[in-house]
Amino acid sequence: MARLGSFGTFGTQFCNGENMKSNKKQLILAALIAHPTVREASQACGVSESTVYHWLRKPAFVQEYETLREDMLRECARFFQTRMADAAKTTLDILSDSDAPPQVRLNAAKLFFEVGTKMIRFSENRDVNALWGAALRQAEIDVEETYHNAFVDEI
Repeated sequence: MARLGSFGTFGTQFCNGENMKSNKKQLILAALIAHPTVREASQACGVSESTVYHWLRKPAFVQEYETLREDMLRECARFFQTRMADAAKTTLDILSDSDAPPQVRLNAAKLFFEVGTKMIRFSENRDVNALWGAALRQAEIDVEETYHNAFVDEI
């Protein structure tokens, strides 16, 4: 298994005190992002599993890991969003290509309907969530006004 790096290759300025600790932390973060298990992450950055678990018990480290992971997922989502129009056009081209084999056209049609259905459901869920959010905000306002009015009436 490939290693992410060796502390000896960073030079002497990185191999002392806080810098070395910070570099180890960054290597472990990168390995956790890149590998599905703690075992694989520990092997990739050349530390023991117990060292990785030690870092995972630190709330600040876990927060940094989760932030990095969420950032990575957002970047992946953006990448796919930018390619969706091309994928849809390709699918439609295959669907309307009378020279394409029937199974290929059927697969394109199936894909088109599956993705389209998911997009519609997603859009509907977003609409429902927006309505619930607006209703909750209005309920909070109503409660605040009721509380405020009751308090003002007492004065």
